[in-house]
Amino acid sequence: MLMLWLESGEPVLSWHERIGRHGETFRIAIFRSVGVGSGQENATPVGRFIQRLQIDEVPKLWNVLKGDLSTVQGS
Repeated sequence: MLMLWLESGEPVLSWHERIGRHGETFRIAIFRSVGVGSGQENATPVGRFIQRLQIDEVPKLWNVLKGDLSTVQGS
């Protein structure tokens, strides 16, 4: 988180609204890996690294613990 903040000086988390199974909305957080208002192709060096390792998805675990999301096992 510190590396992301030092690299861009922007907020580290990006918040998005999602609609749950019963039509209820909830907020989900991910680590910001691109600049504010930038597209995926404008990822910062640290952003590309955390995307490659899928570390940017770690904050979603909070939503799993709260029950907003579930984990899915792929085949």
